[in-house]
Amino acid sequence: MHMLSKNVTFTMVSYVTHKNKTMKKITSYVLILVVVAGGLYVLTNQNKEKTNAVQVGVIIPLSENVAELGENVRRGIDMAAKNIGDTHITFMYEDGGIEPKKALSAYQKLTSVNDVHIFIGPFGPDQIMSIAPILKQNEIMLGITLCDDRFQKYPQIFCTYPSIPDQTMSGVKSIMSLNIKKLGFITQSGELGDLIEKNLKENQNPGGYSLIASDRMKQGDRDFRTIITKMKAAGVDGIYTASLPDEGYIILKQLRSLGYNGPILSVFDATEEKLKELGTVAEGIYLPGHISPEFQSDFTKVYKEKYSKEPDMYAALGYSIATNLINGLQSNNMKIDGLKEKLIGTKTNTAIIDFKYKQDQTVSIPVESLIFKDGKIQEIK
Repeated sequence: MHMLSKNVTFTMVSYVTHKNKTMKKITSYVLILVVVAGGLYVLTNQNKEKTNAVQVGVIIPLSENVAELGENVRRGIDMAAKNIGDTHITFMYEDGGIEPKKALSAYQKLTSVNDVHIFIGPFGPDQIMSIAPILKQNEIMLGITLCDDRFQKYPQIFCTYPSIPDQTMSGVKSIMSLNIKKLGFITQSGELGDLIEKNLKENQNPGGYSLIASDRMKQGDRDFRTIITKMKAAGVDGIYTASLPDEGYIILKQLRSLGYNGPILSVFDATEEKLKELGTVAEGIYLPGHISPEFQSDFTKVYKEKYSKEPDMYAALGYSIATNLINGLQSNNMKIDGLKEKLIGTKTNTAIIDFKYKQDQTVSIPVESLIFKDGKIQEIK
């Protein structure tokens, strides 16, 4: 009995030991399977997130004399991204300057290096036209510019700035209010200047003025004395200018330094800070074709708290463009296919009141003529 009991006890111990080892192996296998399954789950979700992730390339001027304009656009875009808080959408910034070649280089970098297919910018019609012929069919470009006839054959391009007719009409209203009868026009060579002059001529009769003198300059010109002398000799009692910012500020200074004291209407992207630097030279300058400075109150409040100053139209544009785009992407499951229709159809609570894209992919924005007075750009009361 003793030997039998001993053998049975030994056998039972062996069995239990074997069973414990087997259970440990099974447990180890189960743990391995759980870890592998967990890893596959994480990888699957990561790939899903990557599939849903969207990168938006932003081509704006971030250097030289127009850096402030681009920086304000960036602030608006960043505020929109933070406000909506969608981590699937990232904005990648490239300096597109105001030169077509620089904008084209920024686009090529974003497409080849970063595989970007949705763009905000670039800044200006000539910059966009440097890209338009090579823009792929599955790409969308929300240009920070007005549209002209050249854009009609590019269905991927949106124009998020008031049209030339809209801008010109705000100028015509100021011409009428100033009782200008003999108008002079100074602009840059090119199709844009031609279109503005065409609109000014078309509105002569209802505006009660005559366009009696017109002259062209080149981008980069710095001496406008000859043109200004011609304007004065023609007997103009009002001068309308349309140019890039650099030339715009210089024309203002030279008009006053050469003794022209009549009203000036300047269509260029002027900033309050730059006009302040001109002192009394800029006082009373009319700025037609501007987006209304009355923005959505919540946007203005947050912007002032963050940057300790009033937002300008470029900050409001950046916010409005980005908000519309983010909402459009979200309602389209983060896909590019079909996004174009969503951008037009999506209602958005934007910084610019009543901001929306029309069916022809131009933007509907309230436009008015502003004035620089008492050191501030303000509405005409």
